[in-house]
Amino acid sequence: MFSAGGAANALRGLLGLTLRTLVCLPPCEDPRYCDAARECPYAYIFEPSSSTAGPSGLDSRPRPFVIRAHHLDGKTLSAGVPFHFDLHLFEGRRPLLYHFSRAFARIAESGLGKGRRRARLLRVEPLGPDGAPRNDACASSAPPKVVNIPVAARIDG
Repeated sequence: MFSAGGAANALRGLLGLTLRTLVCLPPCEDPRYCDAARECPYAYIFEPSSSTAGPSGLDSRPRPFVIRAHHLDGKTLSAGVPFHFDLHLFEGRRPLLYHFSRAFARIAESGLGKGRRRARLLRVEPLGPDGAPRNDACASSAPPKVVNIPVAARIDG
């Protein structure tokens, strides 16, 4: 189901494609130049830009998340088997968790990996840097922070 060394890349790619279909308006052809880019969750997450040069002259800011799924690399999961991966979110000023959760639920419904095996999203559980549950991870007024979000799913039969 997941290629060797590619689980996180596959999940990140599916996340980008899915999030764009969920939040981008139909006339948007390129999120970097869309009229709604400043408010668009997809553009903020996957096409972060800055009006000034960033570190080392970079035009794009780093993405505000990392997916950790190395334990899924090269794995084929059987029906009914639960699995998880971690999403590390480095942003607390925007309510992004809602969009991530919605996209992961759609990815599970649409299918994962070779053969597009369908899954069911079981839970998205925000944890703080100390590993304790966080209830405020979606708050738009919260200061920037690191939030670890284990995403659990199960392969359907």
